[in-house]
Amino acid sequence: TIAYSEEPINIESYAFWGLNGEQVTINRDVTFDTTDYQGQTTISEYLFADSTVETIVLPNSLSAIGAQAFNGCMNLKDIQFVMPTLLSKEEEEAIIDNLELTGIVTLPATENFSKIGDEAFAFVPNINGIVIPENVKEVGQNVFDGWANGQEITIAYQQEGVLPWDEETQTGWHPSW
Repeated sequence: TIAYSEEPINIESYAFWGLNGEQVTINRDVTFDTTDYQGQTTISEYLFADSTVETIVLPNSLSAIGAQAFNGCMNLKDIQFVMPTLLSKEEEEAIIDNLELTGIVTLPATENFSKIGDEAFAFVPNINGIVIPENVKEVGQNVFDGWANGQEITIAYQQEGVLPWDEETQTGWHPSW
């Protein structure tokens, strides 16, 4: 658990890569200063890739999910997004224990959350589904690679303001989605 603080914490790519554990909770705002191969600022690529974590609790203030952030998390069953709050250790544990773990990941519907990186949720077989809110303007390649029948992807967006698919950069909403 990364405890609450008014100061954001900087988390680099690969920070929890291959981590063995049941749960990770980050109860404070996070900053990222990594740059992808195209020179764009992105957030922690491979952040939890290939870890055995089952539940992840992240701040709802994130602006994006980096490339392969959860790729290969074979045990991952749920990701929750919560408002970072100053709590005692006991209060924090009680909230975490009482989260409704549905297996449906609902990405933050905040104005600043707008991007899902390439293969971000690829090969994550134990998540039941994901809800992508209309504020998401960019979805990378193969985001849901390896998902099987029964895993649901719900896209809630309005056509106006959504970036169309750009073949050259391979970004935006693909017409087949």
